Amino acid sequence: MGKLIVTPYEGGILSALHDGGRVRLLDWNAPEEGIRCGDVFRAKIVSVSRNIQAAFADLGGVNGYIALREGESIKPGDEITVQVEKEARGTKLAVLTRRLSFPGKYLVLLPEGRDIHYSHKLETEDIPETVRESLKPYLAGCGFILRTNAAAAQSEAIREEAARLKSHAEKLLVRAEHSPAPALLARGEEPYLALLRDLREGEAQEIVTDDPKLFREIGEWLAAYQPGDAGKIRLYDDPQLPLQALYALPAALEKALQKKVWLKSGGFLVIEATEAMTVIDVNTGKTESRKDLEETVFRTNLEAAEEIAVQLRLRNVCGIIVIDFINMQEETHKKELLAALAEAVSADPVHNSVEGMTKLGLVEMTRQKRSLPLAEKLPSRRQKP
Repeated sequence: MGKLIVTPYEGGILSALHDGGRVRLLDWNAPEEGIRCGDVFRAKIVSVSRNIQAAFADLGGVNGYIALREGESIKPGDEITVQVEKEARGTKLAVLTRRLSFPGKYLVLLPEGRDIHYSHKLETEDIPETVRESLKPYLAGCGFILRTNAAAAQSEAIREEAARLKSHAEKLLVRAEHSPAPALLARGEEPYLALLRDLREGEAQEIVTDDPKLFREIGEWLAAYQPGDAGKIRLYDDPQLPLQALYALPAALEKALQKKVWLKSGGFLVIEATEAMTVIDVNTGKTESRKDLEETVFRTNLEAAEEIAVQLRLRNVCGIIVIDFINMQEETHKKELLAALAEAVSADPVHNSVEGMTKLGLVEMTRQKRSLPLAEKLPSRRQKP
């Protein structure tokens, strides 16, 4: 039974998804630290660069970057409503967008949209016609994206969420028109609440915290936004065995920050993050079977593909990812490996894409960036060899 654990840890909040006997997702966030994805601002344009089709906006002591649309007219001094699309990273400014979006468990409301769209993992036939029909009354002045969780949802729950999202968006946009820039209009969800919202349906069958304040906050949030999950929250209270020790969270966190990841076969991964991309090297290591080298390499690569899918989500690795699997000779093995990797990462709620294998045998893939990688959220921790 999957459990989402939310607990105070080192001055912030640590969230962990424990399932199948291991931790499969970790996230740590300091409270109220900087701007984050989903924040909505009334921003003032400070400069425009036509050479790179970009504008720079003041959010209130912090600047952000906006890619301009073709033919878009904007000038210094203009006041616009923007949303943080990507958080600042290193020397890079936060990426802003004028195309606001308001996510729920089943839907994403798009103020600029005018129709019903589908997430990358949904097909039209996955959603009953009754669900699409039930959304039509809410389409005036906005559009919706049906999220993957909508496939298992009741029409009534989807309608209720559509009404809530539309009310929230309309009130915020009215407030934006009357707010002088720069001004923060709305914070994105607390990261642990956003994580709970974005989990796949049924993935967390219990939500456990050992903090009474978090217990009340999560309980109130569930009652308001995910009433179907309101009965899942539990307050853990055992002074003999702390919650973090029960699920070995400090050890899981340390392992998630190490470069080397051992495989059951004796092989291992080396995961290295650079500013431009993340590189993963697969090695045979202590793999015992050497009788049929090609078959041994193939099996080790398949095992590595499964573990890579786990590690990408666990560490929140995003952007460009290059994987150097152990070299194989047979073309059928290469095709099967790519298919196995694509299947393994398909369970990740974050959109990703396996692009293929280069002539040099390197596998290229991408994973959408929603927030900073785990290692960058813990600046006091360094990846250990």
